[in-house]
Amino acid sequence: MSTPAAPQPSKTPVNAPRPRLVRFCVEGLFGRYDHNIPLRQEERVTVIHGPNGVGKTAVLRLMEAACQGNLEEILPVIPFRRLTMELADGAQIIWRRADTQEEQSDLNRASRTLIWDVMMPDGAKDTWSRVIGSWAKYLDDKGSDQSDTDIASALAAIINAQPMMVADPRQRLDAYRKAAALVQGIRFETLLVRIDRLQRTSIDTQSEDPRESAYNRSRKARHPTIEIYSEALQDYFDRTLQEYHELAQTLDQSFFKRLMRARDTLSIQELQARLNDVEARRVRLRRWGLLPDLDDGAPIVPDEVDPRDVRALSLNVEDNEAKLPHLERFAAKLERFEQSMNSRLLHKQLHLSRARGLEIQDADGADLTLDKLSSGEQHQLILLFDMLFHTSPGSLVLIDEPELSLHLTWQELFLPELIEIADLSDLDFVVATHSPDIIGRYVQLEVPLTGELRA
Repeated sequence: MSTPAAPQPSKTPVNAPRPRLVRFCVEGLFGRYDHNIPLRQEERVTVIHGPNGVGKTAVLRLMEAACQGNLEEILPVIPFRRLTMELADGAQIIWRRADTQEEQSDLNRASRTLIWDVMMPDGAKDTWSRVIGSWAKYLDDKGSDQSDTDIASALAAIINAQPMMVADPRQRLDAYRKAAALVQGIRFETLLVRIDRLQRTSIDTQSEDPRESAYNRSRKARHPTIEIYSEALQDYFDRTLQEYHELAQTLDQSFFKRLMRARDTLSIQELQARLNDVEARRVRLRRWGLLPDLDDGAPIVPDEVDPRDVRALSLNVEDNEAKLPHLERFAAKLERFEQSMNSRLLHKQLHLSRARGLEIQDADGADLTLDKLSSGEQHQLILLFDMLFHTSPGSLVLIDEPELSLHLTWQELFLPELIEIADLSDLDFVVATHSPDIIGRYVQLEVPLTGELRA
């Protein structure tokens, strides 16, 4: 049986949580530079800087390509010899050009340009192999239809390709599958922010829904980017409330059954304190329209608690404590977004609402259209919105030269706000900049990219 065709990397995004990226290294960038970039784990914000021409933007693009499985596509544009990613769980992936004639021959026959080496979290190591990869894909495609002959042919081919191999060919095949899954399934969600984001919004280009009608896509394309973001905020309001109501309905449906089984109750003093705390939290959520003023789901806060009501009230307060965090996370993002923008706007105020999305008023309270914001203000609004709302927890956000759209005062605010957003939205940031005002007192976040040539 002839060797089946070599597998192509999967393009299907993987939704399972991924370990964080802790180090990114590139060797032979443009045939000139080696860069070693440890990501700052505590603040979750890393700032790379260096003279023009050392490849800051190229590094961001390589990070994005590696995290999305597109390195071979970008290699002709941004050439390198070797690239390494280290993950928080101890895994390490290396992409490299072939070192030997045998490897070069394998690559050519498989129509590939890079070999990968993997060290798994448990210390096991594996390397890309055209033969093993082809047979692994062949057997996986056959699934339950694979015969003993298929398996025997695969194992014989693996032994013939690697006669010095110590491990049993079945174990070698299983180990290779695990390593290949790590390489093909790395798929960190990334957002690369460039200064042209007013012309092409990441909302449209990075998360297109194939089910969306051509009419809706064309309608968005005709809208200025800033208006699309106002519509998107309304969508996020609706989605957050829908998820909250689904959780509330689930708890409500099981309330009486759980009440009958409940044995442990809170003390009257603790119950009173927690009821007051829940009510204070609900008041803050009403400010954003996330809960109605007449709120049927709110627990009653009596001046005195009847001992006969303690069990029901205890369960009620626990249900509220389970439901509210979903709304509170969204409200915290709304508050951060509004405060950050209003600290930047001159003689204008931004207001957020479910009904109207983004609203701007001048100093006299008159409504303004969103296109009345300056280009710098629009850049800031879109950047902040993307970071707070258009990212999933655990995403890697790459920001290229933010100073190009930032006033000097805004540059000084940039990193402290980024650190807060990283914590609030569970994100990691890598920022490429020339500006000492961006870095300011946060020198511990710096990773210099030197202009020293490779030996």
